[in-house]
Amino acid sequence: MKTGLRDEHATELLNSSLKEADTIVVQGKKLISDGASVQVKSL
Repeated sequence: MKTGLRDEHATELLNSSLKEADTIVVQGKKLISDGASVQVKSL
């Protein structure tokens, strides 16, 4: 995934293979690894 413009509210995604139903991390203070436990919330 390549990112473009970014501000305090949004990050532009360029050349992304994300699909509408994919789940993504939108907030956090550290890197996560595959299999890590996360808390899921709907926006």
